[in-house]
Amino acid sequence: ERYWSSCKSWTQLHGTAHNMARLAAQIPDNDVNQYTSIVRHLIAFPIALKQHLRRERNDKEFWPVLWLSEIDAMMNARSPHMVVLASLSMLCRPVRCKDDGLGK
Repeated sequence: ERYWSSCKSWTQLHGTAHNMARLAAQIPDNDVNQYTSIVRHLIAFPIALKQHLRRERNDKEFWPVLWLSEIDAMMNARSPHMVVLASLSMLCRPVRCKDDGLGK
C-alpha cells in the first residue's frame, strides 16, 4: 500500500511540474531569464524532496541545474525542498501580477 501510494504521489508531482513548465513557457520572450529560472527550480524540487525523504544531502545532484549561490543557500537551510518552493513562489509572483485574467 505505501509503495503504490508513493508511486501515485510521485506521478502527481511529475504531472504538476510538467504543467507548471508548460505554463512558464507562456512567459514572453523578453523574460527568458525568468523562464529558465522557473524551469531550473522545477527540476530541482523533486531532487530536493527525494533527498529530504531519504534524509540525505548531496549538493552535487544540483550542480547541473542550479547556480552555486542557489545551492549554497539551499544546503544551508534546514529544509532545502522548502527553499526551492519558496524560490518558485517568488519567481512566479511577477508572472501572476502581469496576468490580466483575459488570457492575453
